[in-house]
Amino acid sequence: MSTATKVQGINLAEVEVGDIFSEQSHYVLKEKDIIKGTFLLEHLESGRTVKLDGSYVSNLLDTADQFDENKQVEVGKEDKLWTAKQIDEAVKKGELKADHNVRVGDLRQKGIRSIWADIHSQQVFTVNFNKQNTELSDKALLTAKENQLKDALAKIEKAQKNKEGVLKIATEVVKDLQENPILPIVKGDERTLRGYKTQFESINGTYNVVDMDITNGNKQRQVNVNQINWLVYNGVKYLVK
Repeated sequence: MSTATKVQGINLAEVEVGDIFSEQSHYVLKEKDIIKGTFLLEHLESGRTVKLDGSYVSNLLDTADQFDENKQVEVGKEDKLWTAKQIDEAVKKGELKADHNVRVGDLRQKGIRSIWADIHSQQVFTVNFNKQNTELSDKALLTAKENQLKDALAKIEKAQKNKEGVLKIATEVVKDLQENPILPIVKGDERTLRGYKTQFESINGTYNVVDMDITNGNKQRQVNVNQINWLVYNGVKYLVK
């Protein structure tokens, strides 16, 4: 018989010194009394309202809503590894001691994929990401390209008509076309989610998570680690550049 579902509370009369306990809990703060040092929270797993004292909240809970302003870290998507040149420069700047044991290829800074993978537990976080991209139809893609070309030619014709620096304007137009090509996809909308992971391995980078801001209905959502813009986790805000 499965014992995965808890059907009753702990019998406190039978508790013995040395017994071991665990909990898997996620909370939403409902009320707080700073003077009394008590906090009223909704326990999501049971649906009950519980009262916790300040020391418990401060020392034993994690939050997705606070981070050290001095710990905002810029990271890439991939891990960054030490190169020989970077090691030499770090030694010259005093960032590494002359007798350091850092070698070429050692990890210099984790990327967002590794940081996200490090969330092995159901610890809460806030993540900002772009939802799934939408593919343009062939007709919509052709129309977008035609409109872009039409706008570019209009700028050049206007410069020629007004006897402005045509070459200069044409150069700017070409540069703009190069930097902003029409792609066959529309980038997904940006959104921010507060919650926790329920999936810890992924082949395509998409993970199931619970959105704790949803109060009714299905709370299951998906986050693609490749589309993360920033992440607040364990008191640090990671900015993906």
